[in-house]
Amino acid sequence: MKSLLVFYFIILIFTQNLITMIKNILFILFISIFLINPLSSQSLGGTIGAFQCSPSQPTTDDTIYVFADVQFSSSGCQLDNALHSVIGNSIMASAHHCLGMLSTICNTTDTFVILPLASGTYTFDLTLTSGFGGPPCTAGIIPDDNQNFQFTVSSAQSPCALTGASVYIDHNSNPWMMNATVNGMSQYSYAWTSGAAANQTPFYTQWCVTITDNITGCDTTICQDCIADSSALCMCTMIYMPVCGCDGNMYSNSCLADCADVAWTPAISSGIPGGFLPCTQPNICEVEINGDSILCTLGSPIVLQASPSSTSSNFVSYYWTNGQSNNSVLTVTSPGIYCVVATDSTGCIDSACFTVSLNEIDIFSAPSPAIICDGDSIIFEIDPSYTNITWSTGDTTNRIVVSPTTQTTYVVEATDISGCEARGEITVDIYSSSSLNISSAPSPPYICLGDSIVLEASAGFVSYSWNNGMNGDRIVDFPGQDTWYMVEAIDLNGCIVREDITVYVDTCVSSINNLLAKQIAIFPNPTTGKVTINLPENLQFDILLYEVTGKLINNWFKINNQFIIDEKISRGIYLLEIRNEDNTNYFQLIKR
Repeated sequence: MKSLLVFYFIILIFTQNLITMIKNILFILFISIFLINPLSSQSLGGTIGAFQCSPSQPTTDDTIYVFADVQFSSSGCQLDNALHSVIGNSIMASAHHCLGMLSTICNTTDTFVILPLASGTYTFDLTLTSGFGGPPCTAGIIPDDNQNFQFTVSSAQSPCALTGASVYIDHNSNPWMMNATVNGMSQYSYAWTSGAAANQTPFYTQWCVTITDNITGCDTTICQDCIADSSALCMCTMIYMPVCGCDGNMYSNSCLADCADVAWTPAISSGIPGGFLPCTQPNICEVEINGDSILCTLGSPIVLQASPSSTSSNFVSYYWTNGQSNNSVLTVTSPGIYCVVATDSTGCIDSACFTVSLNEIDIFSAPSPAIICDGDSIIFEIDPSYTNITWSTGDTTNRIVVSPTTQTTYVVEATDISGCEARGEITVDIYSSSSLNISSAPSPPYICLGDSIVLEASAGFVSYSWNNGMNGDRIVDFPGQDTWYMVEAIDLNGCIVREDITVYVDTCVSSINNLLAKQIAIFPNPTTGKVTINLPENLQFDILLYEVTGKLINNWFKINNQFIIDEKISRGIYLLEIRNEDNTNYFQLIKR
């Protein structure tokens, strides 16, 4: 310090002019202040004050506003940039401010707009950094402060509406004010799009307010646009006291603005008697996202473009909340909801979201693998809106019929109505049914005229249907001529298997079987009651009684000589099977 004073004294000695001396003294004082009080985090730095979260009890449906109060020790500031990114349950935020060297003291509020979050507890960590000089600021010269706080996001409750919430224009204020109220109660907090956190804000254009019940956490958002909904009679004086309407037009007086049904604020004097500055169109802060909403499964990534709406002012920064990009363009490779936060030169913040869907083309309605029975065909058909169709079979139509004999995979490529390239494939499996055979008694199926034939199909099938109208795996018939029999059986997989046999009928010459059969007497036949069977002597026989459908009614074993059947059977035709170790004979029994 002493060396510095010596330096001052030398300068004064060499000063010969009083005015020059005064100028030098002022200059030296300036340098002294600068040297003694250099730029440092103590003299020019900022401090993060209180945090505020709006709504105070956010839900998964809420857009969250975080306000951070910033105080500066000696220099003024204007918000230069404020960014944040959500990583898990941590929200990393940074704010950068410009500091003028000798500007007046100024405090500010940093605003961070956080789009709806999943339920959970989040840590919001803010780092404040000062720059030096006018725009553009040099970032990161003086790191100032770092603070954090926690807030909890709960699951949205539905319904959650505030009864009695309203927004109205106070026509008695000058300029008009917009008021929010909930039945006059006081346990509510307010967050306007203007950044105001009270129940009242200046009215000039459309404003929206989110009202939150601080007890229940329920909230509602209400908007009021430029229309004033006044009750003016449109009988106005010619007094010239101009006002600026919220539509940007100047009206000669407030009465005429009321008649136009627009809100107004007094026009600003130009400083010239009777002169006023032109009205400006209210600043509109509205961002929109454009781009393809469909992401093709086999296609290239799509590009989303954020930009101001046709009526909005330009934005100076864009920040995508997924953290992938900090400019107006975002490349998307996966489906989801993509949101952007945009800030204009006045600090106005707006956000928008855009949904990108994956074009998951279900080109086949049939399940894969498709299963068919051996020998069957299957039809594949895709929507006729598809174009550029190519099948692995070489077909180019939307419908094909195939009859594979082994497991086969079919592939189709096409272009859907949205222009996406689609590819589908389906595999066809083949059911291998059990073989179906028909056995006959007698075998081979040669009978004499008047004799019966017993036909029996392979077991293991669900149902059997014969071409003569009979059902079941075993049937008995008395064909009067050569007859063709066919049975259709359905297996456990629903597959149909068919088999046939021809029975040959002859007049026949005597044979050993016929001789034995002639020794068997059945009487009375037809009968109305009991039936007597006389058998050859010294031989034992098994006797079986069937319905013509093949259903066994009863059986008797090791019968010799005479046997009486006294079955309570209904009227109809029945089959008697009489057999021993060497011979089997069938007889028709009629019950009347």
